[in-house]
Amino acid sequence: MNFVEELAGKNCLVVGAGVTGRAVQKALISFGAISKMFDENKNNEQDVINEISEQIELAIVSPGWHPDHKALVKLRENGTKLMSEIDFAWKIKQVLAPNQKWIALSGTNGKTTTIKMVESIFDAASINGKACGNVGETVIEAVCEGEPLDYLALELSSFQIEWSNLAKYESIALLNISEDHIDWHGSYDKYIKAKLKLADHTKLVIANKADPELSNRLKDSSIIWYSLGTPAPGEMGIVENLLIDRAFSGSAASAHEVAELADISPSVPHNVSNALAASALALSIGISHEFIKEGLKKFTPDHHRMELVLEKDEIKWIDDSK
Repeated sequence: MNFVEELAGKNCLVVGAGVTGRAVQKALISFGAISKMFDENKNNEQDVINEISEQIELAIVSPGWHPDHKALVKLRENGTKLMSEIDFAWKIKQVLAPNQKWIALSGTNGKTTTIKMVESIFDAASINGKACGNVGETVIEAVCEGEPLDYLALELSSFQIEWSNLAKYESIALLNISEDHIDWHGSYDKYIKAKLKLADHTKLVIANKADPELSNRLKDSSIIWYSLGTPAPGEMGIVENLLIDRAFSGSAASAHEVAELADISPSVPHNVSNALAASALALSIGISHEFIKEGLKKFTPDHHRMELVLEKDEIKWIDDSK
């Protein structure tokens, strides 16, 4: 039996009743699982622990739940298999959409803007795909909807990466790393390692050369670096007012224009960096420079995400309060 068939009649538990948990619960029930869910917000900790049955065979854990939480410790003691929502979606994908390919990105800042740039490029290239994860639909919803999509572009948090061990990606992009979620991870070093774990689950790594943590810790010669500087062979970068591809252009001596800075709105440095990452992800799955340029040109940030609110006296005023 495949994984979906095995879910029929299986005693399952969804840990966390937020957006992700509810989507996982809906999927489990649709596959015939006997599934319950709980969330600490609705019960005190002891009530949650007391609810856990030794009969539970599989628990799908929503992001944000710490692996050392008492409820999860008890599940392990009971012999229950724990699985992240990303790995659960991957296992379902392997059955429902075996030819579907995943790309992903993560970073402390710029994730949502960049993944939506990728989705805009998908639209321009008529790619049967969408962005999901921390933006739009959950991954399990995107996997289960209607006719299978050819590509999913995942925005992933450090929590999701920490919990995930099964999902495999065609390519991933790491945008930047700065201190965040230290209370959950325990230290800055552990937070960095959680982000970098994504590089162990992909065919190709794309990374921001200007980020000190990434440039110091990532040493594989196959990495595609991007920056706002002039690109060396095998890199993406900027020459005058152009985004230039020297990574996917066919030979070390060749270079291709991806887009003009004027195609990116707003064309502030960190948003241009986002555009380079999105372009590299798109190029990694064979999308042409022409469609990337079109997708970047059509892309408009969400309200309060690098939104141009005023341009006066050659000064641009940007709302990035999100």
